[in-house]
Amino acid sequence: MVKIRSEKLTTCHLAADGGEVALEFVDATGAAVKLEMPIEQAESLIMTLPQLLACALRQRTGDQDARYVFCSTSARIGQNQWNEERRISGSS
Repeated sequence: MVKIRSEKLTTCHLAADGGEVALEFVDATGAAVKLEMPIEQAESLIMTLPQLLACALRQRTGDQDARYVFCSTSARIGQNQWNEERRISGSS
């Protein structure tokens, strides 16, 4: 197994066809590292990270009620054409 210790996220890329993402980091030695993954793996990562971060925060603080809060400067409520889904989206 290759272990990479990221020191800083530098760049994010999306393939022209939207099928792959790439994250570029600087590792602990100062070397540039690129992680490429298909969009399906990126989706899995995005679904996993919030719970992982929440657990890490509770573990670090010892506060079981601790939560990450992300501010949004704008938000809107959207609905699909079949009126089946409502979602809140925002940008910061």
